[in-house]
Amino acid sequence: MSDMNNLNYIHLNECHSTQETLKNQWEEGKITHPYLISTSKQTNGQGRRKTPWQHFPGSLAISFTWPLKEKISMVPLELGVFICEFFKERYQKNLYLKWPNDLLNQKNEKIGGIIMNLMTDILLVGIGINMFTTKERSHFPYKHAFIFDDKFELKEIFYTELYQYLLKRNQEFNSSIKEDWAKYCIHLNKNITIKDEFQESKGIFLGIGEHGEALISHNGKIEKVLSGSLFLN
Repeated sequence: MSDMNNLNYIHLNECHSTQETLKNQWEEGKITHPYLISTSKQTNGQGRRKTPWQHFPGSLAISFTWPLKEKISMVPLELGVFICEFFKERYQKNLYLKWPNDLLNQKNEKIGGIIMNLMTDILLVGIGINMFTTKERSHFPYKHAFIFDDKFELKEIFYTELYQYLLKRNQEFNSSIKEDWAKYCIHLNKNITIKDEFQESKGIFLGIGEHGEALISHNGKIEKVLSGSLFLN
């Protein structure tokens, strides 16, 4: 374990899930905020709603603590904006956002995702990102892609650099996330469908509301959708 500017950090060569590892250590009282876990190989990663997340060789897999906020549902949306800013500023790579928590390229192919777990006094956030092209094929039902065309060496300093950037942006941020999120949204003002276990909503995606809900225009009315999976029509 290392301590970089009061940042507690541990890197694992392999683990089942960085999110589960972080959750277990927090529940056992072994760690304090800010705390970051990364791994070179994640064998049982999970996305939103416990969907499997395939870890490609050299991909980024991290979990970290995040301070509680009044509007917890906005946190993944804020982090999506910060991640897009990070790759644009540091590596001149353009990423885009799909509601509620996906990172895409301009071809609408999935680059990564964000998950979040609420504990009693802290948020635990997990991020998975496909970093560079690999010959390994995915069995996922959606199109996927990678940020870099050539091999990108994921040194441990990269993980801490990203986390420290997110923490810094969180402290600086004082405007409405809705407008900033809309700048990166790949499906703004487009026909979309949002599905969950109970219902299906279709219409024009107008943006996000005060609590991160999707705002959809349909037959002259605006519908608010709190959760679900979004598809472009």
